[in-house]
Amino acid sequence: MISWFNKIQEWRREVEERRARAQRQRDMELRKAQLQECKELRLITINNVRYISSYLNTLHSVVNCVKGSTAAETKRKRNQARKKISWLEGKLKEEKAMVDYWDMRVKKLS
Repeated sequence: MISWFNKIQEWRREVEERRARAQRQRDMELRKAQLQECKELRLITINNVRYISSYLNTLHSVVNCVKGSTAAETKRKRNQARKKISWLEGKLKEEKAMVDYWDMRVKKLS
């Protein structure tokens, strides 16, 4: 009678161990997927920073050279270019902050 009871207890322990092992495996796979996603998002953000930086450099160099067909149009185009520069500088700060955020997430998941 006791051996029968011991076999049932042992079987239950084995089932629990298998469940725990499977749960750990799922958790590891989920963590790997999250890490991969964070790395991809970090790479996208880095590319955004590069693009915005290069675009800003281009705009800074040509903002005073922009010309229109009339003096009023030239003034309007230059003002628009200056507004775009200030907007892009704000976006660049945001993207740099996102790079830091994704770096932190990648380090945390690694």
